[in-house]
Amino acid sequence: LAIPTLLGIGVTIVGLVVGVLLLSGPLRQFVGASPEEIPNQIKVTNITDNSFVVSWITDKTTSGFIQYGENDNPELVVSDDRDQEKGSIGSYMTHFVTVRGLKPASRYAFRVGSGKGLYDQDKIPYSVTTGANLRKVPPSDVAYGQANLQSGDPAEGAIVYLQLPGNVPQAALVKPSGSWVIPLSTARTSDLTSFAAY
Repeated sequence: LAIPTLLGIGVTIVGLVVGVLLLSGPLRQFVGASPEEIPNQIKVTNITDNSFVVSWITDKTTSGFIQYGENDNPELVVSDDRDQEKGSIGSYMTHFVTVRGLKPASRYAFRVGSGKGLYDQDKIPYSVTTGANLRKVPPSDVAYGQANLQSGDPAEGAIVYLQLPGNVPQAALVKPSGSWVIPLSTARTSDLTSFAAY
């Protein structure tokens, strides 16, 4: 009786160790994702000296996040802005992730987490470089509006993109009321060396 018991304990310990190792890595890479979860129209917008936004759409509602870092093996994770507000993970067809707390003039690599998959550019992560820290922020100015469906209901969760010539693209997520706001005074020129001119 002692040998089968010891063998059972040994198998249990090995199973626990393997489970911990799998869970400590990006488990989502080992699980197949459905084609409807694949991110489409991935856009990087709202680049500043300490943040940027990544947005995309999927063919069905699913969870989304960004895995980012200062090297090509990003490990930090940030979830959809709506998840951060609610404190729980939701499923959406539009995905909008703001990465904050970054260093100025620094390169960051990232992968897009969508549903059960983790996506990059053929095994090479996406990358973005933040702008330098600029002084004398211009007076506050915003672009804003209301987005509604044909039925007249608010287009909650839609993404509004604003492209001013020669400047970094800007984006905003439409609120439950249908309103959206894009701060223009913090927008940058395409080379990130100065605040946007418009």
